[in-house]
Amino acid sequence: EIYSTAYAFAALKADGSITAWGDSGSGGSGAPAGSGYTKIYSTYGAFAALKADGSITAWDDSNRGGIDAPTDKNYIEIYSTATAFAALKADGSVTAWGDSGSGGSDAPAGSGYTKIYSTFGAFAALKTDGSIKAWGDSDFGGTGAPADSGYTKIYSTWAAFAALKADGSITAWGDSGSGGSDAPAGSGYTKIYSTGTAFAALKADGSIKAWGYSRSGGTGAPTDSGYTKIYSTDSAFAALKADGSITVWGDPGSGGIDAPAGSGYTKIYSNENAFAVLEADGSITMWGWGGADDEASSAPTDSGYTKIYSNNWSFVALKADGSITAWGGFNNGGTGAPTDSGYIKIYSTMYAFAAVKADGSITAWGSPNRGGTISTATDLNIDY
Repeated sequence: EIYSTAYAFAALKADGSITAWGDSGSGGSGAPAGSGYTKIYSTYGAFAALKADGSITAWDDSNRGGIDAPTDKNYIEIYSTATAFAALKADGSVTAWGDSGSGGSDAPAGSGYTKIYSTFGAFAALKTDGSIKAWGDSDFGGTGAPADSGYTKIYSTWAAFAALKADGSITAWGDSGSGGSDAPAGSGYTKIYSTGTAFAALKADGSIKAWGYSRSGGTGAPTDSGYTKIYSTDSAFAALKADGSITVWGDPGSGGIDAPAGSGYTKIYSNENAFAVLEADGSITMWGWGGADDEASSAPTDSGYTKIYSNNWSFVALKADGSITAWGGFNNGGTGAPTDSGYIKIYSTMYAFAAVKADGSITAWGSPNRGGTISTATDLNIDY
């Protein structure tokens, strides 16, 4: 498996050893020696690796969680904001480290927490009784969490949280311009989706209610029902119906207009500012932001693609034979993809891609100092 910060990759080998590359200040150097690691987590600029015994090793940016990881064991999961980590133990106790202003300190005492969620600068931990404790930057939802219980899941935008109860009612808090206020009343909602600054909640009948920043999808949601899933760019939503038709809303420049007509679509892909769908024959249709490197105009025109991946500014499409076509940002992975075949999975930082073959070898491309450079076809024998 391969993991990433904003500018670096870290690959976990079958023996649990780690190899990292990319920006040296964002996790690309300083990976721990030894083996036995089972999973890697990240902030924007640091990694934290977990061993089978629940011990943690962190490295790189000291301001983003790269130092001061806990020295004890029995941690089972690690969560992150942009600049801090929070680790959960088997007994439900929490330890945090990293930027103190973004959740790296003041984690709740006690035990019984089951899962932790985050915005860019705050955490929210859910207990077995459905009560919530939040901490971190108050502008990002670190204060204002509901005082009652019965919540089952928490969702987030860049700076706000929305918690869902078993009856499908919603409570939101955090930055009001990012969805922290004006959550819909009533119950019956089953899932919540988000752009960077708006939420969209789906009901059992497939109807949708949106709130948050209007230009990022907080208004303009469809008024009909029958939708089954919602996808998003940073500033627009795309909702898929059971018949495979698509309705979009939000920022016109980020995919909020010009969705393909017709039906039969089964999944929607996105980067920060554009959407892409696969047609039945494996051809690709795109809509959204163009800019200097127009993703929509440069999408491949042939067919046979089976899956699409993305980073912030580019897309990559994989064919059944494992060949790859990339497009989008010229210096961010939109060009330079490998020309051979046999790749089975693709990973990304914000500005680069790494493709893995069945034998565990890796080829990277994109911004050279942000993960796009690795020894040619390096065989890391990763456990993908």
